[in-house]
Amino acid sequence: MMSPSCIHCCGPQILRLRTPYGQATSLGLVFLLIFSAFLTIQAFSSKLYGENLASDITASLYLAFTLASLVVAPITTALGPVPTLLLGTIGYITLVFASMLQQIFPDTIGRGAMISAGIVNGIGSALLWNAQGTLIIGYAERGVDGGKTFAIFWAYFNVSGMVGGLVSFGFFYFGLGDGDVASSGVVKLYAIFLSFLLLGVGVASLILIDPQFLVRDDIEDGATPVNIPHDSV
Repeated sequence: MMSPSCIHCCGPQILRLRTPYGQATSLGLVFLLIFSAFLTIQAFSSKLYGENLASDITASLYLAFTLASLVVAPITTALGPVPTLLLGTIGYITLVFASMLQQIFPDTIGRGAMISAGIVNGIGSALLWNAQGTLIIGYAERGVDGGKTFAIFWAYFNVSGMVGGLVSFGFFYFGLGDGDVASSGVVKLYAIFLSFLLLGVGVASLILIDPQFLVRDDIEDGATPVNIPHDSV
């Protein structure tokens, strides 16, 4: 993640990324990128994997998510919300990458591997959402309108399904999938979504910061940023 000292030496526009609303926007953008890929793949899972395998992957993913959600809070506390969020993205990358490899090497990447990838995704999802909750609550506790921070995040998040759908539609409508939905076209689409995930990781690494380093919204040119104490009003 970008260090506070690095951001301090930048201009006021960059400093505004350290405000609660700036961070809520950045967090929303990260989730937009991640879930543009994930929600689209999940929506077409029965066609991509076949109905039985799709059901098994989904079941293993949500079972792992449910169980992991019970134990991930101490990890977020120990590592911090941003490193935990980055760790959680590995689960999403694992499933997308495994899905792409399955299309390339269908005889090598079998049912067990895909179900295992679903489990890894479920664990990563628990880490990601626990970190998200810690971050968004941390923004709201810094003397700003908590409802607005939640609204900013969820506005970006809810666009993800539309973005993923438009990417998929444009991809096949304009013939970028070579008309072969069963193999090469899907591999290319997985590659696009994998790039979405990696871009999300990059944005999170560079922009997201721990809520303890947030600064006030009323930053003026040349002003020294002042960190907002917890529960500031």
